[in-house]
Amino acid sequence: MKKETDTEFLARLVTNGFGEVNTRFDGIDIRLDGIDNRLLSLEKIQSQTLSRLDSIERKQDGTLLSLDETVHRSEFAQLVQRVEILEK
Repeated sequence: MKKETDTEFLARLVTNGFGEVNTRFDGIDIRLDGIDNRLLSLEKIQSQTLSRLDSIERKQDGTLLSLDETVHRSEFAQLVQRVEILEK
């Protein structure tokens, strides 16, 4: 059996070292993919929430405009009384 030279020994160490680094990077890549997926999910939820908020604000604006054109019950009752007096 031939004895391993210093160069071969160093080459094996470097190869093993790169193998360990690659394994660690693979683990990091998997974790980053998970983070990316969660981020995309959060962005989708945020987009949906903003869309719903826009819809609520539009409906609120419409309601406020509608309220401006609405006669209050007390005002309507007074008008009914005036009409009744005028019709007599």
